Amino acid sequence: MHKDGTTLVDAGVSMISRGILKFINQLQAGPLQRIVLAHGHSDHIGALKKILKEKPVPVYAHPIQIMIKNGFITITKTPSRTYSEPKCIERMFCMATISPLCRRFAQILGGTPQVVNGVCTVTRIRNISMNIQGRPSRSPLALAALFSFESIDRQGRALNLGETVIFQREVNPFLSALRRRGIIVSALHNHWMFDRERSMYIHWQSVENPITFARKTAEAFRVLER
Repeated sequence: MHKDGTTLVDAGVSMISRGILKFINQLQAGPLQRIVLAHGHSDHIGALKKILKEKPVPVYAHPIQIMIKNGFITITKTPSRTYSEPKCIERMFCMATISPLCRRFAQILGGTPQVVNGVCTVTRIRNISMNIQGRPSRSPLALAALFSFESIDRQGRALNLGETVIFQREVNPFLSALRRRGIIVSALHNHWMFDRERSMYIHWQSVENPITFARKTAEAFRVLER
């Protein structure tokens, strides 16, 4: 049980699907939010399809390799390769394991980490007022800053990327702050039409230790917070 509801660990055999859902309701601990599977044996996944028909929630597992075949789950061992990220079984989003490095990266940048396509990605929502076509917007599409790192070499250097929404009046101070720290500013373009204050999007990149990049970026962001 979690603050947001209930996590079901294993789905059991097919005949107990209704009993599982009834028991979750009796717990009164919130709705079913996710299912976590220990492995793909029939006594662990037998009721999975029936439960998902009633409660279409994400399903997670962490085997060496998961293959989805004709709607059933099989596990294939691959001695030459191991997987450090969970694979999503059925639908929606599958959150991979977030490494300590990714968490530290996000902490420095003041954002929320997730792993997308195996890449540590951090989202930060800027605390600004946005008005588009006469309507106030709190959409992440209008307010978000995104950061990522990937392709780490043996020296610990990674490809680091960043982008953020920025007002036109903020461009020069922020661009200068990035350049002073040796970061390449790769693009600057307008974002939305008919916005009350002209908003733009700026992109930057580097190849270096991701923690170094995060610290440089966080320092540059201070000019946006004044």
